[in-house]
Amino acid sequence: MRLGFGHDAAGDWVSLTCGDMTVITRPVEATFPDHERLVPKVAVAARADRDTLAQATARSAAAVEAKKHAVPHRDGSGTPLQVTMSIDPAGSVSIAPVLGEHADAVSAPAHAAEVRGAAEPMNVLFNAAYLRDALNTIAGETVTIQLATPTRAVVFTGANEDAYRHLLMLVRSPQP
Repeated sequence: MRLGFGHDAAGDWVSLTCGDMTVITRPVEATFPDHERLVPKVAVAARADRDTLAQATARSAAAVEAKKHAVPHRDGSGTPLQVTMSIDPAGSVSIAPVLGEHADAVSAPAHAAEVRGAAEPMNVLFNAAYLRDALNTIAGETVTIQLATPTRAVVFTGANEDAYRHLLMLVRSPQP
């Protein structure tokens, strides 16, 4: 491994070389967004089997793709495949495809979960690819889903909640 330091017209840089791969980084002189304000103050948490939810997400996305249901934007362009995650206070999480005008006719299997803080079922809308990525980045057998309201970002964590947090923004429902 080789560490390098340098300066050029764009400013200072540091490089790290290992084998045939080199990574170069520069200091960033910018104000970053306050990401902590996006993290919800947890009102509802559900812990479930990570692989089960990842498989349910894949099945739901496949159903949306097979039915060719994309929710159109106001400008006429389509959106990515969408799924709804439902957290039931009775102790389950389900992930269902969003199939446009037939949304009420679609049900999804309930997967066992430990649910805390929910007085009534909560439904949140996700881009299926982003939900799949969130579930696949969590290490371990279980995932904890933390949210404040159905309209705020959701945090996904594994068994060691301090090691990694995945913040996932929701898809806003189209307004008529």
